[in-house]
Amino acid sequence: MMPFRGAIPVAKEQLAQTWQEMINQTVSPRKRLVYLHIPFCATHCTFCGFYQNRFNEDACAHYTDALIREIEMEADSVLHQSAPIHAVYFGGGTPSALSAHDLARIITTLREKLPLAPDCEITIEGRVLNFDAERIDACLDAGANRFSIGIQSFNSKIRKKMARTSDGPTAIAFMESLVKRDRA
Repeated sequence: MMPFRGAIPVAKEQLAQTWQEMINQTVSPRKRLVYLHIPFCATHCTFCGFYQNRFNEDACAHYTDALIREIEMEADSVLHQSAPIHAVYFGGGTPSALSAHDLARIITTLREKLPLAPDCEITIEGRVLNFDAERIDACLDAGANRFSIGIQSFNSKIRKKMARTSDGPTAIAFMESLVKRDRA
């Protein structure tokens, strides 16, 4: 359990009890958000200070399986069921590093297990490098309705200095193809 800013971390021997107390609380019906951290990246960009692990297909599949088990295990808790969830955000790392199948599995599990509001925004963060048509369509078909793409710049020289693997024209073409889908 990560403590909120400035809070004291929960002692190891108190984790289970603290977690049970937390998930058995009801929350006010204000808007809520679920954040899913996907800690994998194909490359490490020079500007990024976030925790990430080098992309590994087996590790990504194992992580997805564990994440889905965790969602299924905790979804029925009072905390998760006591009010609608208005937004789901996949961040990282690079969520688009996951396979199309794994992205769809996670989104589908969330939609089946959690009380998502009818207008729930489901955002998938990604980058040009590995966010191919199969992944995009899998996300859209499963229910994602917003994408956040880490472009940073369309200038190829700047992109190269930041360790972005695609050049400016490729990034522009990617964005154009995403917009043409007109589904998110």
